[in-house]
Amino acid sequence: MGKGYDSNFLGSTVPAVPLPSFSKSLEQDVLERETLSNNSEGRRIYRNYHNYTIVMSKSHRTALFAALNVDQSKLHQTDKTAGWRVDDAVGSENQLNDDYYRSNVWDKGHLAPDAAAGWGDSEEDRIAATNDTYFYTNATLQHQNFNRDEWKDLETIVRSWPQDGETSRLSEITGPLFVGTDTIQPEGRDVATIPAGFFKVVAYVSSGSGGKLESSLQVRCFVMYQDAASLEDLGGVVDHQRYQVSVSKIEQLTGLVFPPVYHEANVGFSNSVPQQISDGDEGIFIAAAMVNPIGKDRGNEWISILNRTGKTMSFIGWRLIDQKGRELVLSSSSLGVEESEPGVTMIVQSISPIRLVNTGGSLTLFNEAGEYVDDVSYTKDQVREGVAVDLLDRS
Repeated sequence: MGKGYDSNFLGSTVPAVPLPSFSKSLEQDVLERETLSNNSEGRRIYRNYHNYTIVMSKSHRTALFAALNVDQSKLHQTDKTAGWRVDDAVGSENQLNDDYYRSNVWDKGHLAPDAAAGWGDSEEDRIAATNDTYFYTNATLQHQNFNRDEWKDLETIVRSWPQDGETSRLSEITGPLFVGTDTIQPEGRDVATIPAGFFKVVAYVSSGSGGKLESSLQVRCFVMYQDAASLEDLGGVVDHQRYQVSVSKIEQLTGLVFPPVYHEANVGFSNSVPQQISDGDEGIFIAAAMVNPIGKDRGNEWISILNRTGKTMSFIGWRLIDQKGRELVLSSSSLGVEESEPGVTMIVQSISPIRLVNTGGSLTLFNEAGEYVDDVSYTKDQVREGVAVDLLDRS
């Protein structure tokens, strides 16, 4: 196997871009295994391949992220000589195999794309690097209409960067967003959660206009969902700026914790601060709402609440209040379950008497003691038919 991700890959003119760490809730889900490589704290959590590194989720049996270095000057069309296979170093029980992708709409979506990771100094190196992207540890459940359309377009755009820089190198971190409730269960296999979407964090060196300015690190972040709009067909055209978000938002969605250098170099969001995810109710967020479902609203609207506290929580007795003061007391019937595990999104399926108004509205969450926890608002422009309104972006 290769040496994996290099935080100093972009060169000495810019700061290093280290791998992210984990919130308290996410840390419990990180796979540790003697056959993996150490992080800076001595935990054996890294699986290193040619040009990229992954960290696996125990509960999802999918990588939490794949961190990839790309040298575009050494990228050439290279055919693989190995197919999809189990990585024994991670353990077959810790990864989703072909059973989850066979005879359905779910592609084996590369987190580290073969077209980007398959670079090297020689043909032998390029083949080895390309082959390394075909382990199930690097695969994730991506709908075929998403993987071959919108997401593919974003990956192609990213590979064109940096356009005016002094280097042909970039580093990217890509991973799934487990903030939904859709699952898949092949016959005789355990249930697996289908990612609601995916994130990508891209770091590269920019030399400014005409190469006259001092080199600087730039970071751009993207979130794309496998929603009704993106799954509709294969004719989507990606305006990548529409999907650009802050590093803080990705921290909220994933529980990853990015070092300050990412926030400082975050294009368009450089004044944002790292999201602090702590114990107690401060780790609870109103995450999303289906304001305008396809078809009738009644019975199809929902609100999601994200638990990033690091502990199992019960939301029974908590209250949601809308913009008109209508109050919903959460119960086992409206939630469907009694408790929410750390890092899990709770879906409020039955929201009456609350109303999610298409012209804009607000929601406020109080705990069972009547203490304020979170509030969000949305506008008419954010509402699209069949697409959940993302309420985690507080920038």
